[in-house]
Amino acid sequence: DSDKSTEIAFFVFILSALYGATTTPGDFATYLLAILIVNGLLYVAFYMIMKVCILIKIFVQEAS
Repeated sequence: DSDKSTEIAFFVFILSALYGATTTPGDFATYLLAILIVNGLLYVAFYMIMKVCILIKIFVQEAS
């Protein structure tokens, strides 16, 4: 499970790096803001997925 989420995060990182390298931003502040927003969204998504995985493990242990 952890390997799959790491691969997805790495893929998103590579795509965003390629996009950033091929496009020229209007100004640096907007470019930096976009990077920070995407980073925050990835963090929130990862956090929520990990919470769901932990809840599933707890429910499976209680059912056993």
